[in-house]
Amino acid sequence: MKLNTKTLTGQWSLMRSALVIVLFVVGMIFTQITINTAVTEFDRREFYSARLEEVGQFGWEYRTFFETAIAIAKGEDWATRKDMNRALDIFWSRTHTLAQADYIEAYDDQDKAQLIVNRLKDDLPNFEKAANAIVEGKPETAADLEKLYFAHRQEVLNLAQAAYHKRRNKAASALEAQFEATNMLKSLNIALGAGGLLGFLYLLFELFRSMKLARKLHETNRKVREVAETDFLTGLYNRRAFSEHLEKLQADDQTSEFNLLLLDLDGFKPINDRLGHVAGDLVLKEIGKRLKSLADASLIARLGGDEFALVVDGPQDIAAELAEKVIEVISARIDYEGATVSITGSIGITTSDRGQYRTMSDLMHEADLALYEAKGRGRRQSCFYHPSMASELRRRV
Repeated sequence: MKLNTKTLTGQWSLMRSALVIVLFVVGMIFTQITINTAVTEFDRREFYSARLEEVGQFGWEYRTFFETAIAIAKGEDWATRKDMNRALDIFWSRTHTLAQADYIEAYDDQDKAQLIVNRLKDDLPNFEKAANAIVEGKPETAADLEKLYFAHRQEVLNLAQAAYHKRRNKAASALEAQFEATNMLKSLNIALGAGGLLGFLYLLFELFRSMKLARKLHETNRKVREVAETDFLTGLYNRRAFSEHLEKLQADDQTSEFNLLLLDLDGFKPINDRLGHVAGDLVLKEIGKRLKSLADASLIARLGGDEFALVVDGPQDIAAELAEKVIEVISARIDYEGATVSITGSIGITTSDRGQYRTMSDLMHEADLALYEAKGRGRRQSCFYHPSMASELRRRV
């Protein structure tokens, strides 16, 4: 049988064109799936990684609360009632936060994690009762708090340790998946580039897809940074981000004089006790929203519990005006389920002095002393730091 060469050549040409088109279409589909899978997986891993990082901090917050209470019971000078209330508020809020589904889902053994958190939530009133008894001058109740602490200590440590290892594993697997996706895209580029014009068009198409992926990854990284720097409740900077910004500001020789304001809400705990923590969270969100409306401040953050911090450039009279505005805006009434909530605040202020070097810790300590003095003068007060406040505080204690 004699074969027609032209016929075979034509058929092969058609088959080759069809094969290139099929490969091109399959490549597009596979590339799209690879991009979407990589971005989705990266988003999910980073989402849970941020939550696991918060769980990892819980062990330290749990220990800080206990050590502060024991220090007060022993009469140690470094621990104050305010330290106790702050540590208790952070511990209480963190426990309720960890009970949310987003955090529980980050664990492999979700039932066990839920059980640990629920047990801790059930004992929160007992922790608060024992801590308040210590603050009220009953150091013998430290044994009750110690019993509660050690009853949950190992489970809390296990939870934090599991979060640490899970977060590390997720970061490693996310990086590996990203490398695999990148290598796969490179292989597709090489394979499709051999298809001539269609390969060239595919290369342009792939370039567009790669740029799209880069934009998505950039946006994902931005969101991750935002989660890491933002207080989940108010949307303000959190303590870590605020500390980093304040350290940079303090270290920058080009920065002009600035003022640090520490705001502590007056009467916040009774709102939680009377209306519940949902109402308390609503109050904190509203306070955060009102502080954002102040254009005078260059930096605003929630440090934890009911404590906020602001930074404003300029001399002390600018800071004094801002303090008055802050006290005024947060004092407006807040409605909650038919009830009217009234809240006020006290502010401690310290001013950076380029002629005298002070660390960020020095500034925070000075503002805290000024806040303590403002609290002592009654509600709706602001006070600038003076060196005599440290000796006066020691004399009172």
